[in-house]
Amino acid sequence: MNKELLRMQQLAGLITESELKGKLSLNEGLDAKTKKYLYNTAGGFLDSTYFDDVKVGDELKFTFNAVDDEADLRTGPDFAKIGDKFVTFEEDGDTKYEVKKVGGDKYEIKVTIKKEVK
Repeated sequence: MNKELLRMQQLAGLITESELKGKLSLNEGLDAKTKKYLYNTAGGFLDSTYFDDVKVGDELKFTFNAVDDEADLRTGPDFAKIGDKFVTFEEDGDTKYEVKKVGGDKYEIKVTIKKEVK
């Protein structure tokens, strides 16, 4: 969720000031490399998804293991900031992408469909 929408929700009384700060800090905590890695990982999953049965509001979920190659860890994604609650790492008019840690080196990506896919 973008900053402006979160601030409007807070002004409308839908979320508290502390919830606003928490959501902003979680979303901003992921660096660009991690967001790109997660988006590419989700893209690989979505490429193999049959969309004829997907409806607005559906949540597509899948798990993956964190990068375990030492060289990739030095230059690639930083999973340390991903906790056990879903964090949005990408959102557009069609979909919302979120990630959370499931346990150990396993993570779950949730893709919420916001617009009908044709």
